[in-house]
Amino acid sequence: MKKSMKDYKELTQKVYPVPERVQELIPVYRIAEDGIFELEKKPEDADRLFDKAYLFLDTNFATMDDYEKEDFLKLYCTVLNSMSVSFKIEIINNNWNMDRVRQDIFLHNRDGRFGEMVESLNRHIEDSMMKGRAGIEQVRLFIITCRRKNIEQARNYFVSVEANLAVNFDRMQSGLVPLDATERLRYLHAFYRQGQETKYDFDFKTAIRRGTDWRDIISPAVVKHYQDEYGTFDGITVQMDGTYVRALYVPQLPNSIEPGIIQKLMSGPYHVILTLDTAAIPKQAVKKRLIDLYVQNARAIEKQQQTRNKAMAWSSDITYERRRERDELENYMDIVNENDEKMFYLGIYAVISAGSKKQLENDVTAFCSMAEGEGFSFEPAIWEQIEAINTALPTGARFCSVMQPVFTQPLCALTPFVVQELYQPGGLFYGINQVSKNVLIGDRKLLKNGNGFILGITGGGKSVETKMEIIQVYLHTTDDIIIIDPQNEYRDIVDYLGGTFIDFGAESGHYINPLDTGTYEYMESKRKFIADKTELMLAIFSQILEYEISAQDKSLIGRCVREVFADMDDKTGRKKRQPPTLVEYYECMKRQREPQAAQLALALELFVSGSLDMFARQTNVDTRARLTAYGMENLGKEQSATGITVMLEGIRSRIAENAAKGRATRLYVEEFHNLAGDPYSANILEKRWKEVRKMGGLCTGITQNIRDLTQSKAIETMLCNSEYLSLLCQSDIEIDIFRRIFGISENLLAYLKNAESGCGLLKFGDRYIPKDGRIPKDSEMYRLFNTNFHEIQAQKRKKQRTGSLQKQVDALPELVLSEAEAHPTEAEQIYQRKG
Repeated sequence: MKKSMKDYKELTQKVYPVPERVQELIPVYRIAEDGIFELEKKPEDADRLFDKAYLFLDTNFATMDDYEKEDFLKLYCTVLNSMSVSFKIEIINNNWNMDRVRQDIFLHNRDGRFGEMVESLNRHIEDSMMKGRAGIEQVRLFIITCRRKNIEQARNYFVSVEANLAVNFDRMQSGLVPLDATERLRYLHAFYRQGQETKYDFDFKTAIRRGTDWRDIISPAVVKHYQDEYGTFDGITVQMDGTYVRALYVPQLPNSIEPGIIQKLMSGPYHVILTLDTAAIPKQAVKKRLIDLYVQNARAIEKQQQTRNKAMAWSSDITYERRRERDELENYMDIVNENDEKMFYLGIYAVISAGSKKQLENDVTAFCSMAEGEGFSFEPAIWEQIEAINTALPTGARFCSVMQPVFTQPLCALTPFVVQELYQPGGLFYGINQVSKNVLIGDRKLLKNGNGFILGITGGGKSVETKMEIIQVYLHTTDDIIIIDPQNEYRDIVDYLGGTFIDFGAESGHYINPLDTGTYEYMESKRKFIADKTELMLAIFSQILEYEISAQDKSLIGRCVREVFADMDDKTGRKKRQPPTLVEYYECMKRQREPQAAQLALALELFVSGSLDMFARQTNVDTRARLTAYGMENLGKEQSATGITVMLEGIRSRIAENAAKGRATRLYVEEFHNLAGDPYSANILEKRWKEVRKMGGLCTGITQNIRDLTQSKAIETMLCNSEYLSLLCQSDIEIDIFRRIFGISENLLAYLKNAESGCGLLKFGDRYIPKDGRIPKDSEMYRLFNTNFHEIQAQKRKKQRTGSLQKQVDALPELVLSEAEAHPTEAEQIYQRKG
């Protein structure tokens, strides 16, 4: 028997038609560990209703321009048209489970030394969560249903559908995450036991072993219709323990729907489940229904005309209503036949929860006012609250038949996408999303290429952002941290964390030997080692010479490298004596007969016997500390690039040694642009960049001169391949560069122009997220991280004024006492005379 259109909004058969206990109100019959729910209690040989739920990721719809939105909605239409069964799209505002948050992302004071800093950081994270969305987490679910004889057939169906859906969601830069039974029950528990999210404790295998009924884990103790103080039921409010709940629905869709309505409805700081209950209708059923209606309309027009002819009203036209109905039906048939659109039944439900009746009324009013501003009128489901609630819950069940027919495009306008989010438990805190106000928690180790850059103009917040990440890495992980610091601006944070700050300069007494053999054991062969050291010396000479290196120069530089390492053992990499130094290399260069050799030796002389001989002796610095910074402010600007190049060579063996132990190394390089102008230095940097990544480390380049980075093809390639970028305030020229290299949309680039310090864009993998990374200026973090000269001086003056005022306050008791002695009261004078 063929189905009519109305048959496709079929209602779910209740598991318990007359519930005898609260647990029987839950619209689920049985559950499987992989997350498939059976929703009806039917005989074994009957077709039964199953569902499966997926968490889907948000994407940057709100930040797209009109053309991008049009392209995106076409992709979303493809997803909707691919559906041939009933499905739900749900957006849920839940409470954050703060116990899980504290476990997943809060810092822990493991050794007891940094209690004040840990407390300051955690307070900032928690405040960001509470202030942005009042402690509310937003999740998005996609729920599919099917009718099959048994769960195995249902499972096979979901697997086949899931593969196609995953591809389509990936094309929208979203993603699907199948939910197992534990996660699905978590969302039901969060609704039924609002405020008790931390008490959820369910394990499928344990429940089976103990014979625990999963309904007892999630159901409330009491469910009843609300009564006022006079005992009158209002018919539109339900109480679940101490929570007040109201289900709303849309009885009639507006004539037009603007994309973005879902974002506005869900932007409030209230607990709500918004459900788009959708039933796909086969095209044949739609065509048959439209043809039937068209025939009925034609007959009505014919009958109307006959009636008028009998009245001799020959010139009268058919009524406007009949003409409009005919035109609409013809338009609908064109849409189905030519535009390749499908038709769906759509029911829209919203379930709002609050801790008091007054708060519920306020939240419902706010929600409905927002909806009415967009042309949507929500009404309470009078005396059908339980049915409407169970229809809106994150299962595939349907107990309300209030659904309107819509085509693909109007349904597509109700897009659930707003902006990409970043929440990876165990990651670091990168601020809050400027659009959604959700916290940004990311783990760079999960990226394919976790290397990256922090880029912004002077004063844009690069230093504070870098220090914020460093201190989190130190307190939250066991990774080693190495900082190359040309301006010595990281000394405070290194000293605070008890690390080693190595200040290089003419009088420092610190030395690093660029020709050290510590990296040999990690090389494939002596030949590879020699080639590597030759590249290093080419980079050093390229920086200290005032002319371009010639082919003859290259030959001489390479020959001297081979000679100083000639007696090195091929197997162990050891010489009979200590590794060669630049002094030995310098003497070797002087012995060469070619005229160019004298010029090369002369250029190297300053680094051998002059004031910059800190690279001409055996390494004597202790680099074993977990946090090590190489300060090079005293090297001078001209030698900064050479210093960075040598430092990168000096830390290679440390990173390789850590990799062998299974320990990651984080490398931060300030003034990164200094190496971009020289091709040899850029080549060295590119190789080190790749090496660190292969050895499980993460490199971060920090600079304000993005234009300089793009002067080198090697550095630009590094920039393009980086999956982590923190883009802070940028000039128009830099914005043009990002537009060219990354193809970032104009709407996203707007977040970089005139951005406040700490604000901008976060690129994490393929996500671009508008972020606000500002930290409170009155916090322990800000006082340690801040490098703003004027703010620091103002803070010092304030401290001095406070100290001076305190001295005056402390002196008040003595002043009062001396004044009292100088001017005794009348009673004291009488007493003294009597005495």
